Amino acid sequence: MERPNPPVDLLESLWLTLRPAPEVWKWIQREILGDTGSIHIRYSSDNSVLGTIAGNVSEALKRAILDAERFMMGDPDEAGTVFWLNQSFFDETMTAQDILAQVQLWQQGLIAKSDLRTNLRQGGVLEADRTDELIDDELAQQAPVDGSDTGGGEDEQ
Repeated sequence: MERPNPPVDLLESLWLTLRPAPEVWKWIQREILGDTGSIHIRYSSDNSVLGTIAGNVSEALKRAILDAERFMMGDPDEAGTVFWLNQSFFDETMTAQDILAQVQLWQQGLIAKSDLRTNLRQGGVLEADRTDELIDDELAQQAPVDGSDTGGGEDEQ
């Protein structure tokens, strides 16, 4: 991946000059935003290999479960037996916009509070081991926040 370089005259100047670097937008479109860019290809190939492995393992485990059903019941339930490995290989993190959107969905009554917290856990915002009950207990023990609380300890008058 060849990055664009600043013009030679900019590097030789004694004074700081701010101006757009030539070819940067084309490079960003080609290497980062484009489907054929090196960054996109690197991560899609990782996903592709892992996806193939997970798919093969899932199919093998499903067949093993069906064999166990055949041994125990005689006639396996092929339509009702479902097994698939999770294929979320890379950690997903929530952006501030994602968090805001989730809170708005909860405030509008479109998702439950438990769904909001589950999504925040999956996004890495809440620790995975903090249960809803633990969070509710902690919130119940805290004093309510009012408009004069500045977070600095003692209330200033």
